[in-house]
Amino acid sequence: SYIAEMTVRDEKGGMGKSSQVKFKTDIFTTRTERGLLINISIIKFDYNKADLKTEYKKLVKKVYNFLLQYPDYSIIIEGHSDSLGKAPENQVLSGKRADTVAGYLAELGMERNRIRVYGLGESLPSTELWKKLALNRRVSFILLKTAEDLNIYESFIKQLDLNKEVQMKGEPALLKKRKK
Repeated sequence: SYIAEMTVRDEKGGMGKSSQVKFKTDIFTTRTERGLLINISIIKFDYNKADLKTEYKKLVKKVYNFLLQYPDYSIIIEGHSDSLGKAPENQVLSGKRADTVAGYLAELGMERNRIRVYGLGESLPSTELWKKLALNRRVSFILLKTAEDLNIYESFIKQLDLNKEVQMKGEPALLKKRKK
């Protein structure tokens, strides 16, 4: 479920807001600084694993069916990790997660030339809260239509420090020592 609220401005500069509307949808997209992000329920992975769980294959199939409707688009699959362990190892693991999902899309029939994968490690956490660390072990999907879309994405990614370790809020001191 999502909640939508619209902010509007009239020609004279007056501002207003719509009432909030709650709606359910499987997939929708939003424009982000790295491109057109497909919003879908989170596809999570177990700690230090890259196996796509059966329960998430249904969500990947929804992405596949969505892409069938838009043959002019290709997709980037971003793999992500939590902040446990070393950043370079997390970057490799996140790439394996993206590869796993790409492999399943190809298994469903998606042309491999429409799929790009990037392992972003712990560089783009969906949460910085220690108690919700598992939410960072995920994949994200970015739609591409033009070469310019890919340039925008790659420019954004170049700004990330994939080897920088991210500190989670409330992270136990014992873990901080273990990472060293």
